[in-house]
Amino acid sequence: ALLNHSPGGLDPQRLERQFNRPRAQWTLAENIRLIDTRQGPLLFNVQRWGQLKFTLLEQLARFHEKEPDQMGPDRDRLRRFSALALERSTFISLLDELLNAGSILASGPWLHLPDHQVRLNADDEIFWQQLEPLFEQAGFDPPWVRDAAKMLGEDHASVRLLLRKLARLGLMHQVVRDLFISDIVLRQMAALLLKLAEENPSIEVTTFRDALGLGRKRCIQYLEYFDRLGLTRRLGESRQIRPDNALADACAP
Repeated sequence: ALLNHSPGGLDPQRLERQFNRPRAQWTLAENIRLIDTRQGPLLFNVQRWGQLKFTLLEQLARFHEKEPDQMGPDRDRLRRFSALALERSTFISLLDELLNAGSILASGPWLHLPDHQVRLNADDEIFWQQLEPLFEQAGFDPPWVRDAAKMLGEDHASVRLLLRKLARLGLMHQVVRDLFISDIVLRQMAALLLKLAEENPSIEVTTFRDALGLGRKRCIQYLEYFDRLGLTRRLGESRQIRPDNALADACAP
């Protein structure tokens, strides 16, 4: 009866305290599941849990309809878009089950249905073959759109459009309007931040700047992008790693 009025599940530890009945004495009905989350186990009605999965798939399909030229949302954007009445840790457990079942796929940080793909056309592929080496050679200090366009003798708009397409594919990331980095470089930076956090959980801008060998302004732009991705949390003038972030999991040593 309580589960029927608990859209976000029930905490079994709370029930143990309220009814003074240790969990070892419980016998769960067949239509009740114990869901493991990062914040501890939760009890869910099996039908309710299945309905949540169905709703999340529906909402992801709706996202694809609204944004057909994007690969898909990242985890936190999908949580906001779906508007499910779930704690973040419960949402992640729900999403993980769908990922493990292959009902949702991940391309880099982007989540999408198995039949949804954003592809480059033939001209874009040729253009990217010319543009990609510029970013590979630059490492942590990629060219601005205007500089890349000048090197290739192309106009700014064409370069910017292609890089935005690549960002939707998860191959590039748009840090600010005309600054893009590759997904490989982004993960290298993320791994560096995790390493710095092992030495000191409070990561200062100067520490990150010295590790990259770049100017302060550029490093702040990168850190603000990691804030938006949810890898870091700003506390005053420093950052701390969010350990439950998908990028933190992927780049952990």
